[in-house]
Amino acid sequence: MAPLTQPTNLKILNTPEYVFHWMKELNVANHAILELKGGINNRVYRCGSRNNAYVIKGYPKCQHNTRDRMRSEVEFLRFAGEVAKEFVPHLIQVDWERHCVVLEYINGISFTEGCVPDNTDIVMASEFFIRLNSNRPKAEQLITMNAAEGYLSLTQHIENVSIRIRKMRTEHLPVSHQSAATQLIKKIKDVYEIMENKTLRQIRSGTFNNDIGSQSLCISPSDFGFHNAIRTQSGIKFFDFEFSGWDDPAKTIADFVLQPRVPIENTPSQLIKLLQPDQVNLITERCATLGPILRIKWLCIILSVLNPARLNQITQVNSSIDVKGFIDRQLSTATKYLEKRDPFGLH
Repeated sequence: MAPLTQPTNLKILNTPEYVFHWMKELNVANHAILELKGGINNRVYRCGSRNNAYVIKGYPKCQHNTRDRMRSEVEFLRFAGEVAKEFVPHLIQVDWERHCVVLEYINGISFTEGCVPDNTDIVMASEFFIRLNSNRPKAEQLITMNAAEGYLSLTQHIENVSIRIRKMRTEHLPVSHQSAATQLIKKIKDVYEIMENKTLRQIRSGTFNNDIGSQSLCISPSDFGFHNAIRTQSGIKFFDFEFSGWDDPAKTIADFVLQPRVPIENTPSQLIKLLQPDQVNLITERCATLGPILRIKWLCIILSVLNPARLNQITQVNSSIDVKGFIDRQLSTATKYLEKRDPFGLH
């Protein structure tokens, strides 16, 4: 983890007022502050001394028809604090007025991008997921939100990917990046067309069920993977639950396998047996269909810079971002991701 640093003038950093408010409330106003890197949706700060540190996380205001990310994370942390508290940071304060939370700061080592977690790591992540789904009555009491894009049907997932592809543009990019972006969009559209035709044909023929019943949903961290984890002396802890909630277990497993920043080598079938031994056949079948859809969705997420509105949102949250460098990295990452072996194969 990066060391705490003491800037000469905190105001120069454009630090939000809620950070100063909670530093005062926590009695660490005279200590160091550091804006943490990581997500592109929120601003997250570490403050306090080395032995008495906190994380202050702010959320964008919830607009009409947009997800309440703060509510989702608060619900999840309160529930996980009861059934799997050793896997998550402690939720210390919830400030609805200032739209922020105060969390326990976790000392440990982050998983570096591109590293491959070992089997012990996989087992711990599996145990976390199992614990989250060990008390359904408690979950139904505390978790009111569905996971982000936690659709019940395969056709809804397909339509979501289609919308993402239709929003891709190149005219807002630097001229030097437009040709590569155009080629990537064409490749993604070609892969999408093959996937869509095969999936819809198999749904119509009855080979795969389009819908999953609400009784089969699980509690999912949603953006679940080692990119949102820290290795500590007491084990692995996970964080970032603003997209969490009730979800299709096949989506949880597929996303865990597909997320690109810290990939895993286990196949989906190995994870299904580890996570859901009583639903192996059902989830294996659904993963085989949903996996290829979500693989294209991950490409769209990586290439969110091709959506002008999304790129503008990212730059507003992260005003110091090197936009040209960010675009270059995302295009490169998407190219490599597209060339990787599809863990679900062609179904």
